[in-house]
Amino acid sequence: MAKKDKKEKKEKKSKKKGKAAIESKQLKMMSKLKKAIKKAKKAAAAAQEAAEEVSKVLSKAHAAAKDVAVSAEKSE
Repeated sequence: MAKKDKKEKKEKKSKKKGKAAIESKQLKMMSKLKKAIKKAKKAAAAAQEAAEEVSKVLSKAHAAAKDVAVSAEKSE
């Protein structure tokens, strides 16, 4: 009887350790995911800024091309 109780205690203890190890791994993975999400958000914000800059430059280039076309038309 005592041997059986000891065995059960050992099993419960090992299950607790196993659960704790799994939870620890999960917490580490969650931490890594949070860091990755932060990096992705920063990258997305930088890409958005770059896209806005490109849009501004293209708009200016389009306006300049229009001016050149109008002046070329007038010179003919």
